[in-house]
Amino acid sequence: SRGLGGLKGLFLGSVSTSVAAHAKSKVVIVPTDAKLNDGPVVVGVDDSKISDPAVAEAYRQADLRKAQLIAVHTWTPLDADALHGFGLSAEEIEQMSEQAVEAVAERMAGYGTDYPDVQVERVVIPEEPGKAILDTAGDTASLIVMGSRGRGGFTGLLLGSRSQKVLHHAK
Repeated sequence: SRGLGGLKGLFLGSVSTSVAAHAKSKVVIVPTDAKLNDGPVVVGVDDSKISDPAVAEAYRQADLRKAQLIAVHTWTPLDADALHGFGLSAEEIEQMSEQAVEAVAERMAGYGTDYPDVQVERVVIPEEPGKAILDTAGDTASLIVMGSRGRGGFTGLLLGSRSQKVLHHAK
């Protein structure tokens, strides 16, 4: 990555974005100013099979690196205050959160048997997905693993908006 980032990088396009969007294989993007560290591996997990390849690779990478794995799942792009503003009670919000925790547990099931030494932390919060992944990764993550395809009408053709956000802003 040349580190153009932000809007300038989006408007100009970049080799990194193009390769990530169109590659048929795994792609690693390393920002120019990235520092090697032994921090956790962070993976974005949704509630569908779309995220299974990313989860599998994240477990593999965490095992190879002897690192903690942090699985991030967001169940709404709104924070709790906004949800209350829509008339949802604390109990309803708690129930939605519990359902999201169950969905993540289902996506993560079975990998612990294959990778018994990998310690897993699950972050399940109401938040915009790209922001939640970036906030969780912060300056300490050694790697962020995400699926590359969006869920919109161009699935399989373009890089998903969440992946683009993380690609352009990850440290």
